[in-house]
Amino acid sequence: MQMLSKEITRDVHCQRVFKDAPHTSRDDTRLKEFSISVFWNCSPSLYVISRKSQVVGERSVITCTMGCCSSKRNQADWMNSLGDEMRNRLPLWKLALPGSHDSGTFQLNRCCGIAADCDVKVRIGLDLLSAITCCVSSCFIHKWGQCQALNFYQQLKAGVRYFDMRVEKGTCCGRESYNCVHTLRGASVRKCMEDVKEFLLKHEGEVVLLDFNRFFGMESDEDHINLVAMLEKVFFDRDKDRSMLYRYSPKNSPQDLTLNKLCQDGTRVIVFYYDADHPNKTLRPAERSQLLPGSTIKSQASWANTMCVESWQKKQNNQSDARHNADKFYVCQGVLTPGTKVVLKNACNTLCCCGLKGTIKTECADKINPSLMRWMKDDVQNSETKRGVIFSADFVSEEYCEVDEHVAKSFAQSVIELNQFVKVN
Repeated sequence: MQMLSKEITRDVHCQRVFKDAPHTSRDDTRLKEFSISVFWNCSPSLYVISRKSQVVGERSVITCTMGCCSSKRNQADWMNSLGDEMRNRLPLWKLALPGSHDSGTFQLNRCCGIAADCDVKVRIGLDLLSAITCCVSSCFIHKWGQCQALNFYQQLKAGVRYFDMRVEKGTCCGRESYNCVHTLRGASVRKCMEDVKEFLLKHEGEVVLLDFNRFFGMESDEDHINLVAMLEKVFFDRDKDRSMLYRYSPKNSPQDLTLNKLCQDGTRVIVFYYDADHPNKTLRPAERSQLLPGSTIKSQASWANTMCVESWQKKQNNQSDARHNADKFYVCQGVLTPGTKVVLKNACNTLCCCGLKGTIKTECADKINPSLMRWMKDDVQNSETKRGVIFSADFVSEEYCEVDEHVAKSFAQSVIELNQFVKVN
């Protein structure tokens, strides 16, 4: 296991709980307190015990009194817990960062009709369902549109640091607003941004990346001006009288950004603002506000557009060199994409199984996430460059057992732990 060059040895008091030992009954659980010396690694959940201790019983659980990344508190502060060398020297784009795909779909509105991003074939099928009953149509699309279970604040507490933003300007319930979107209109963009700000004010060592990459119903510059103005307003820190937004310029390259530099400057919100379908197109309002253009991130190349886990892995393996050698932020999309045939094939399950079958979670996330978590570890650990990327997935807070493993953990936690393999040049 690769350690940081500056290892900090600490003595912590731990408790080892011995269960099912040969000489004890299940009800006679014995508790033994002892002190061990540990190395604080670059991942806050990982400890390397520096002296051996006898293991009694077939199963044991170690709980450090100072806490570890499995606790919600430390998963919320995982960036702040990285070693000084990593925070000072490693560019942010080389870290392994947990990201959520279609981040704002934890709350989809069934009352405002189908959103503008909905696929044409899917829309035709939904129109047919609507002829039967609008309730059936909205319920159906909701189960195939929701990709996350937690709101932004909860995702941040779970360790997520990259958000996939797809925005529609539209009218819902008589009000015009900007909303996250995925076949149905999701959470308010303003509310999501306020959650991000609230979290950052409470966790001063953390940095957040917001990837605004698709826009619907926003044809004029004025639409973008108003959205950017809202971002400027939300992320202004009145107590410190400065903006929390990172400003892009040729002289202030994102390639040189480190966690400590961003925290010292107070610019802990990095906003990418571009049209993913036309990444080289200049969006003037974003340019004037010095938000990062599409040239500073590669977010769409890894999309496999498949429902087959093996095909997804093959696509990613073929892009290994591009991923490991990219000199910018790189997003690896760990998602399966259901086509119209898959959705229709599961129509009965979607409508009749109360969410147990026929949803994005059951048909996509539950199938790929365990393999994805194992694949990520092999990819970073075995690469020559030993760099991380942004790994995004659906239902990032759900706990899964990796392939060939028996310990359940969330996708976000698995990504955070990859930083033990990341090399500080």
